[in-house]
Amino acid sequence: MNVCILNYTGAQCHLGCQTASYILEKELRRRFGDEINFERVHSTDQNIGCKVPESKSDFSNIIEGILLNSKFVSPLKQADLVVLNGEGTLHWPTNNNRVWYWLACVEVAKQQFNLPVWVVNTAFYSDNNLFLSFCARTLQNVDLLATRDPGSFETMKKIGLDNAVQASDLTFLTPSRIDADIEEYIAAKFPSWRKNKTERKIIFAGSSAIGDQTRSQWVDSYSAIIEELAHRYGSLSILFITQLGMGGDVKLGQELALHYDCIKCIGSDFTPSEAVWLTRQADVVISGRFHVNAMAVIAGTPAIMLPGNTPKNESLAKMAESSNYRFVNIEDVEHVISLCGKFMKRKITSHNENTTLRKRMSKLAVKNFPVVDASELCSDEGVDLAEYIRQTEFIGRSCHLREVRRIDRLEQQARKWKQQIDKLKHQKETLEGRIQEIEESKKYRYACFAATFYHSMIEPRTLWKRLLRGRFGETKKLPSPPPKKDRFHDAKLKILHVSLTPLAGAPIRMCRLLDQGDYFSAISVCMRNWYPDGRSFDYDIVYNPASSSKLEHERIERLISECDIIHFHNEAYFKPFGVFKDIADNKPICLQWHSGPDAISDRLKIGIEEATKWQEIPAFVVAQKQARFYPKSISVPNVVDIRLPEYQVTERSSNVVKICFSPTDEVAPNSLLCGDKGDDRILEALRIIGKRHPKRVIIKIVRGVPLDECLATKQQCNICIDDIKSGGYHLSSLEGLALGCVTIANLDSVMENFLADYVGCQVDELPWYKANGKNIVQRLEELISDKNQLGQLSRKSRRWMERYWNHQFVLKKMKDAYEKVL
Repeated sequence: MNVCILNYTGAQCHLGCQTASYILEKELRRRFGDEINFERVHSTDQNIGCKVPESKSDFSNIIEGILLNSKFVSPLKQADLVVLNGEGTLHWPTNNNRVWYWLACVEVAKQQFNLPVWVVNTAFYSDNNLFLSFCARTLQNVDLLATRDPGSFETMKKIGLDNAVQASDLTFLTPSRIDADIEEYIAAKFPSWRKNKTERKIIFAGSSAIGDQTRSQWVDSYSAIIEELAHRYGSLSILFITQLGMGGDVKLGQELALHYDCIKCIGSDFTPSEAVWLTRQADVVISGRFHVNAMAVIAGTPAIMLPGNTPKNESLAKMAESSNYRFVNIEDVEHVISLCGKFMKRKITSHNENTTLRKRMSKLAVKNFPVVDASELCSDEGVDLAEYIRQTEFIGRSCHLREVRRIDRLEQQARKWKQQIDKLKHQKETLEGRIQEIEESKKYRYACFAATFYHSMIEPRTLWKRLLRGRFGETKKLPSPPPKKDRFHDAKLKILHVSLTPLAGAPIRMCRLLDQGDYFSAISVCMRNWYPDGRSFDYDIVYNPASSSKLEHERIERLISECDIIHFHNEAYFKPFGVFKDIADNKPICLQWHSGPDAISDRLKIGIEEATKWQEIPAFVVAQKQARFYPKSISVPNVVDIRLPEYQVTERSSNVVKICFSPTDEVAPNSLLCGDKGDDRILEALRIIGKRHPKRVIIKIVRGVPLDECLATKQQCNICIDDIKSGGYHLSSLEGLALGCVTIANLDSVMENFLADYVGCQVDELPWYKANGKNIVQRLEELISDKNQLGQLSRKSRRWMERYWNHQFVLKKMKDAYEKVL
């Protein structure tokens, strides 16, 4: 049986999206059996060349556009059942093309192909008459039309959709009970988040209503709530759940965490069971996020529901019909504090009430699916379930393979624990050595004292120097993570790095390495240290001129006045930090390009020739393929400090070969940005290899994860694929080589000669394993079939990095580059 899911949202790092998609597929399997082949049409904008209708006469253009677009028609033609997931869709602004396309697909599936169509889990809010007319036209004949709240149900009735039924969100089908082994694993993952008598635990979340204009109001209200609760109850522990990809949530959480030590920010990319467990440990939930509030109802934890971008939270409070779940406006801080006091004083003894509430909400959620005979929808041809599961595993992020995902998490947690144990063992050995040194130092102090009084040969000043030093010689320091900085230390050159975006952590890695010696002191400043896909990077200072305080302005002004060189990255030079432009103009500067001239010209709205001229500032450029686009610039290495624990080679299984690939963002083919790695051909080759060797090979596709998680995945892999198309290499190559992976890239002759000359080696010493789009499958087969070759190339990768790309090499290149600036 083939089921086409329109608006599949499970691939997003978002609690509600992943849970709703997981439950949707789980319920479909429960209704029709396991032999279902899902065709997922993702929640992304698909351009069909049609504008948003301006009148009813334009409706036909949308329908014709769908029929002419194979991205929509192909999955519909092959389907036995079409399901539109209305979660996060129909309440979007009506000028969003995506909403119109999904509704047009419903009409095409029903009218053109005569397919059964379900529209489930729908939130429906709009006052646009033209849009409501289109909804009435497309939804009047569907086989199931289920809304998730009373407000949406009333709106549908008003426009004449009598076939609508009221249900609840699919999230309420999440089990409230957690197996003992899973609960033990979750508790180990969040060791500090357990109920105790001495500490009040609160879960905060943001809201879809937070924007740049309203964030200050939310910050003030949340701050007042936190300070009053801390005054009343003393010790607080607050977990702030941010929806990854939602900028307002992330900024709000980060800003509050800067001012209050009791707040810990975490993303929402966790399983439904983890969400239920986390919520159950809290005394109260304060949230403007619909699905965080839903998890509070499931877990039986009181919740104060704040406004969102639609009346969905208000509707949820009405559906709950319980004094434990109240809707309050964010401006009414006193009401929020009063409710918190009531919820915290009373122990939740209304277990029966919460059980009844969960059952009632679950029964409503079941209304999203009618009772039907599977034989009415199934085709005669069966589905090879084993083959389907293998293909789904290859996707790597499918939400419905719960057991596989749980095992992966357990393995990853075990690896992290092993690393932590190794670190603790090292610290223990270091401390034991330190204790022995202290005992020895006591003997030296007694000897100095005796010699002074007995012989009177040591001057008092020399004696006290020796006593304060504690022993003759230096004391070995314990290893510690680099602290965040807001001041330069004494050094010959003080460098201030300035960037608008994280740039995959390149500036902060450079600063960490430069700052380790006595020659340099470096501090990194960026305006935003995260990407919308969920990746985040540590920075010394995150500074936004539009929203920062006066104290932060003064701190940046002091750093600019104290530094010797300002190192700008990409467009940061053209968009200086406002009021500090006059100070910055008096300092030596350098400008480092991380992108090609076409990308710079597009972002700055200037010609490519003009963008290329900026290489005379002077300009630095990363010593990769970009160097050929700026021939007058100074090439500097991409920093990978191979001494760090995350870049150490670990033991790998000899039974399987693990292949890692991290696709880049979408770019135009042959772009000067060097982002076109040949992703399509690589993914196709990996799919072929995965089908040929289902037990011999494990494929790891990494995207949208923090850097430490990406490196932990590569540490377990034998092969790392970087770029088979552009002729260059990327940071991914250096990471793979440092971790002892056989690293695949198709370096062209210009890149090979440049790189060999840059590091001082022969071309045949370069450790890359070359492959292109035509022979990538054959080259992978050669590596998989020959274990000896795989081991030799792996050792060659690490040795090359230790010899040619060590920290002394990077420091020397940076020192030479900065001296040219001065």
